[in-house]
Amino acid sequence: MTGTETAVISEATKSLESVARNSGIEALDEQYLRVNQAATALGPDAALAYRNLYSILSKFVHPAALLVNTVFGPELSQPISSGFFLIGSWLINEAFTQVEKVHPVFLPS
Repeated sequence: MTGTETAVISEATKSLESVARNSGIEALDEQYLRVNQAATALGPDAALAYRNLYSILSKFVHPAALLVNTVFGPELSQPISSGFFLIGSWLINEAFTQVEKVHPVFLPS
């Protein structure tokens, strides 16, 4: 790593630690919640959404899924891929929308 890269990483780490402290998180190296535990903590709707989406999306992102999805040929694999892309796009948009509400400093304006 160059000196510039090290300085950028150091500055980003300090910024993240500051935001964490201001949010009530004492240390970034604390034990984290697994995603299913975080979804359950958010309530029954989030837990149900997590269970339903995970069961579908986990099949797509696994390394072996590429082989399985391409066995069907483009006439079947393309609609599957497009559907997962739409779901993923919606989810990431929602995630950023929620992050922006809590910590607008993380997203460019």
